[in-house]
Amino acid sequence: MAYDRDPFRELVIADAKGQATPTQSQGLRSPDIAILWHDMLIELKRDLETQLSERKARLQDTQNQCHQMPEREGKKIYFDTKVEYDRWRVGVLRVKGGVEKRLMEAQRLGAASRLDSSKNRSHLWELLNWACRLIPDEGEGADWHTEAAEAGVHDADEGREH
Repeated sequence: MAYDRDPFRELVIADAKGQATPTQSQGLRSPDIAILWHDMLIELKRDLETQLSERKARLQDTQNQCHQMPEREGKKIYFDTKVEYDRWRVGVLRVKGGVEKRLMEAQRLGAASRLDSSKNRSHLWELLNWACRLIPDEGEGADWHTEAAEAGVHDADEGREH
């Protein structure tokens, strides 16, 4: 298989083949890299599928050309080509299986990350509800939000006045 020599791509391929070190494999799964890892796995899967399709089409072309040759010569060329194709295909399918396995893992990591994010939002809502209970409804300080707006206090994230 011909790969470009992008180091990250090479690392993802090595991981898919089970040839990466434990530290390298763990690094690909870190939250900062996991999205890039997922995207590279998708790219590799598509590349391998394209290679499988193209090579199969070339085998079919060879078979068609061999039908036009004298029978003995055509059969030999075709079967030699087919043996080489089958050997190549087994290797590609092995790598593709590793890519697909890691792609499922990357998707689970992404789902877990989204779940963590959802839990964080839930905790923020709990905190907000708790804070609202502490803010007085009447009396001194009850109109804290109006006072803040009049004083020109802005929310740093939203850029809106309170």
